[in-house]
Amino acid sequence: MKKGDLIGYTGNTGGSGGPHLHFEIRKTKEETPINPLLFNFPVYDSRPPEFRALHVYSMPQNASVGNSGEYRTGYKVTRSGNSTYEVGKLIKSTTDYISFSVEAYDYLNGSGNRCGIYKLELKVDGATYFKITIDNISFALTRNINGHIDYELKTNENKSVHRLSKLPNNILNIYSNVINDGIYHIADDIIHQAEIIAYDAYENQSTLKFRFQKLNGINNQVYLNDSSMYTRVNQTRNIDLPGLQVNIPAGSLYRDVFLSLTSAKSYPASLSDTYYIHLPTEPLKSNITLKFRTDSIKPALGPKLIFARINGGGKPVSEGGEWSNNKLIMKTKNFGRYIVMADTAPPNFYSVNFYDGKKFEAGQQIIFRVKDDLSGIKTYNAYINDKWALLEYDPKNQKMFYYIDPDKLTRGSMNKLKIFVMDDRNNVSVFEGKFRF
Repeated sequence: MKKGDLIGYTGNTGGSGGPHLHFEIRKTKEETPINPLLFNFPVYDSRPPEFRALHVYSMPQNASVGNSGEYRTGYKVTRSGNSTYEVGKLIKSTTDYISFSVEAYDYLNGSGNRCGIYKLELKVDGATYFKITIDNISFALTRNINGHIDYELKTNENKSVHRLSKLPNNILNIYSNVINDGIYHIADDIIHQAEIIAYDAYENQSTLKFRFQKLNGINNQVYLNDSSMYTRVNQTRNIDLPGLQVNIPAGSLYRDVFLSLTSAKSYPASLSDTYYIHLPTEPLKSNITLKFRTDSIKPALGPKLIFARINGGGKPVSEGGEWSNNKLIMKTKNFGRYIVMADTAPPNFYSVNFYDGKKFEAGQQIIFRVKDDLSGIKTYNAYINDKWALLEYDPKNQKMFYYIDPDKLTRGSMNKLKIFVMDDRNNVSVFEGKFRF
C-alpha cells in the first residue's frame, strides 16, 4: 500500500449506524485488533480524558457475587482544574469491602467524537491497587467485555463504565497490578485517600480524587438468599421448571451467583408459562440451554415454535430455537424472561414504487418494504425472467431493493419479476409482477 491508494468506500447497508469506512489494524498472525493510536499517526491530541461519574460498590463479602446484596451508589464528579476532578463528599461505606467503577471518555483535538480510555489506574493511600491498559483485545475475548463493564448499568441505563475490579471468570488481558481482584478491604475506620488516573494514548492524563471511610459500628449486612441456588463459576447446574429444563454449564458465569429461576402465569399468546431465568442484568459468558416440552401442543405445530424473550418494553422478541425429538431446544447467552410462541404468519412484503407494467431505467431501484412480526427474515430470493437476480436487504430500514441491471433484462419488452421471502419458521411470502425496461 502506498500514499494515495484507494482503501475503500463508505457505506451504510446491513447493521451500520451511519455512513462510514471501518479502519482497523490487526496483528497479522492472530488477527488481533490493535489500538490504532499507538502507531504515531499525525493526529494532534492535547486534550486530557474527562471523568463523568464514580460508582462505589458496597460488598457483603470479599468477592463479587451476583444477587447477593451488593449495591451500587453513584457520585457526581466536579472538575477542579483542567485535568483534575473530585468527589466533594466523603464516601461512607456500610460494608467492609468496596470496589469502584468510573465513567470516563477521551476526545481528540478538533473532533466531537467520543473515544475510549487507554489506561486507568486506581491508587489507595498512594499505592497502586488496580490498573487497566488497553493495547489490544482479541476477537476471541471480546465477550469478556460484558464482565468488565457494569452490565446492569449498561442494560438499565445504557451507560458504559469501567470496573476497577475483576470478576473471577473475566479473562481479558488488560489488567495488571491487581490486588485482591480490585476489591478493597476497609480494615479500620480512618479516612482513606483514593485517586483514579485516566490516560489517553498520547499520555495526556486526568485525575479523579475522592475519600472513603468505613462507618463506625456498622457490620456487614449479608444478604440472606436461598443457599441451595448458590452456583459457582466452575459448577454445572441443571434446573427443572414446569415444562422447561435449564442447563447452566460450568464456566458460563463470570462470577458466583445466587440463581433465581421461577415460572408464572403466562404472557398473552404464549403456549407456555412465563419463565424467569434469573436476572437480565447478570451477564453470561457462554451459552446456557433451554429445553421446552409439553404434550398439549400438536406435533405439526412444533416446527413453528420459538422461544421469545420479553424485552424491557414488555414486547416478545424472538430468540429462535430448534424443534427436535418433540422438544424446543435453544442456546442463549442472555438471562431474562422467556415464553414459547408459534409463528405461523408469513412476512409482510409489499412494493413501494412498483406496479404492473411500470417502466424503469438503468440504475433505478425497485423498492420493497418487508417486516416479520416474530421469528425474523431468514432468506430472500428474486428472479427476473426465471433467472436469479441480486436483491439487497437493509434490515434496519426494513427495505429490500433491486438495482435495474441492463445485462439481465430484455429491453423494450415486459420483464417478469418474482420474489420469495421466508421467515425463520419457513413461512413464505411470494410477490409477482411485470415491468418494462
